[in-house]
Amino acid sequence: MKRRAIAALLSGLACPGAGQIYNRQYIKGGILVAATLAMVAVLFFKVWGAMLDAVASVPPDELLSDVFGLAHRIVEGQGDFYGGLGWAFFAVWLYGVVDAYVMGGRENA
Repeated sequence: MKRRAIAALLSGLACPGAGQIYNRQYIKGGILVAATLAMVAVLFFKVWGAMLDAVASVPPDELLSDVFGLAHRIVEGQGDFYGGLGWAFFAVWLYGVVDAYVMGGRENA
């Protein structure tokens, strides 16, 4: 295995797009990083909104007594969304890792 391919592979494992940036494929790497950050932002805002709704529906004296119940309220009914987002993130990550390794193994990369 070439050292460059291994370095690109490890970079891609750490963060989608990092392996492409290591391979000097800045546009492709930037797109993968941006896609990953967009998915994280969507997840954050979706969970934040659900959390605010769940917290508002619980009496203040019960907030800390049932933390797991509160967490369940936040994610209930959203399993398809979280599952789809998880698969999308996995697909972007896997593409980034495989592409970084393949392109890092080429002489002209």
